[in-house]
Amino acid sequence: MRLQRLAILLLVMILIVGLEGMMLRTLTDDGETAAVPQPSPEPSDDPAAPAATLGIQTQIPTPAPTMPGFTSPPVGGGGSTSSDSGSSNNSSSNNSNNSSGSSSPTQAPAPTNPPAPTPAPTEPPPPTDPPGTSMGSGSFSSNTGVGLNLNVDWEARDQGNGTCRVYINGTINSYSLGVSSHPVSISLGGYSTSVMGKGLDVPEGGMQSNSLFSTYIDVPSGTSGTMTVSWRFGGTYSDVEIMDVVATGDVYTS
Repeated sequence: MRLQRLAILLLVMILIVGLEGMMLRTLTDDGETAAVPQPSPEPSDDPAAPAATLGIQTQIPTPAPTMPGFTSPPVGGGGSTSSDSGSSNNSSSNNSNNSSGSSSPTQAPAPTNPPAPTPAPTEPPPPTDPPGTSMGSGSFSSNTGVGLNLNVDWEARDQGNGTCRVYINGTINSYSLGVSSHPVSISLGGYSTSVMGKGLDVPEGGMQSNSLFSTYIDVPSGTSGTMTVSWRFGGTYSDVEIMDVVATGDVYTS
């Protein structure tokens, strides 16, 4: 009986070795690493010893190398990842709640003062008298024979250095009138000056007075004589051709 049992065991071992060789060749052809067969335990002559367990032990094939930068997920880590994600979301939510709860309320901007009201325009101060002691004053007018004449107001003031300054203001008295700027010439006792008269636009209506010019002329103190003021008009008024509107009058400075 013992010989029969030994023969059966040898036959089984031969079959096992053959199968393992076939599997090794198959794994080698597929590029996998074949598992090294583990030697089976020697049969025991002791009848009381348990029969040897027959089986084939193979190693788990080595996984293919991964690409650089790619990390394989851990085995059995799905549940842990889900839990970590949940805890991360809860932590983010708590941080958001804490952040929103701890932020201070926005303060309202401080009220700005309203702009100061624009002051009402003030009236210009009344004209002051020219410097110097007044030596005389007067007025005279032209006589054109129509409703257009030049009126001259003058005042002489001593300047304290042997000179007298004569201030002259010219006014046009007319009905409706439209004229551009024209020159005005002034002479007194051999002294003369000139100034540009204003352009005038007088609407229709009654007789009106409009300022034409303001100027002065310096003469030696004590000068007296006839002042001639000539305004170059160069047009027609009330069907009368007028080249110059001339006003003359006596002026004294002593």
